[in-house]
Amino acid sequence: MPNSLDSVSGELAVFDRVKLGQNAEQLPMVGSNVKWTTNGRGILRFVPEFNQMDVITTISSASYADSTIYPWTVEDRLFVIQDCDISWPQKNKRFNLKEIDPNSRPPLSSTWVEAEWFTILGDHAFYLKGIKEVLYGNPNCLRQVVVACLGTKERRVTRFPARPAIAGP
Repeated sequence: MPNSLDSVSGELAVFDRVKLGQNAEQLPMVGSNVKWTTNGRGILRFVPEFNQMDVITTISSASYADSTIYPWTVEDRLFVIQDCDISWPQKNKRFNLKEIDPNSRPPLSSTWVEAEWFTILGDHAFYLKGIKEVLYGNPNCLRQVVVACLGTKERRVTRFPARPAIAGP
């Protein structure tokens, strides 16, 4: 059994999001205090073969700007979705998608995604983004298929009507 899970590779691992703790803080002001809490969250890795667990990555955020993280695996790759608004995906449509090597910890790539949902294929994230344009005074609702190259700011965009016209006979 290894002393550390840092050298474990090829073993089944289970990832989960955990709350690591909370600190109360305050700023003294004239007449009252401004109070807030700082929350810590992390991604926990459990390797059943060795009955051991460790923390892969952590974040902390203040209650007035709460954020969280979620683990997501695609084949043999680990991604961490860092949401800058705890209400994702109900309100927030922007988050950071980081690919992490569980053994070395630093992110392999970091990509901002501006949509509620996405999928990963190879080294690209695909997502839909709605836009509204006004052309010559007429509103025109369009959708965009965005292809983001993971770890870069490169984006390819294809536009198409949100409700494609149906041709008649």
